Amino acid sequence: RHHRVLPGVEQVAAHDHQQQQDEHQRRQVDVGDRRHHPLDGLQEGTGQRAEHAAQVRQVRVIDRLCQAYSVLDAVGPVLPGQERLVPAGADGTPLVAEHLAPELAPRLRVSIPSAGSLIAETMDIVYRHPRLWQAVQDGRLRVWQARQIVRATSLAGLCLDAALWVDTHLEPALGRLGHGRLTH
Repeated sequence: RHHRVLPGVEQVAAHDHQQQQDEHQRRQVDVGDRRHHPLDGLQEGTGQRAEHAAQVRQVRVIDRLCQAYSVLDAVGPVLPGQERLVPAGADGTPLVAEHLAPELAPRLRVSIPSAGSLIAETMDIVYRHPRLWQAVQDGRLRVWQARQIVRATSLAGLCLDAALWVDTHLEPALGRLGHGRLTH
């Protein structure tokens, strides 16, 4: 059995952190002499903003890892016990190597089922709800809120087209309505 090591998680995270800082600078808006970012409304300190940035980075890193694990090295028929590609999330998400969750779990210090849920929810956010993902990146929605929304569409068994419809119709309300109004 071929054992694969996670491809440069630390390098992907470092590169992603720099991109996040560049995007933060780009998204600032001039207001008088001060520059403001949409997340400035979160408490004065950088705690919540830093936490949000870390969660966005985690989504990006998991997305990149899923892309890296979407191709298998083996050729020929699949043998018992051999790694195979499985759905990463709900309808419309890419296939990933089935051993990604067990390899990712210790790095995130979570259980294997929790890592699998993070992978599925991340893929659902990125591929089934692109407007929701953009709102998270813009700071209009928090990652936990996006996860609740994608969890609801996934549990409802929505196909990709229906999830995209929900995404399109929710987008104007993101950052304007309270979270409870969005999920009920």
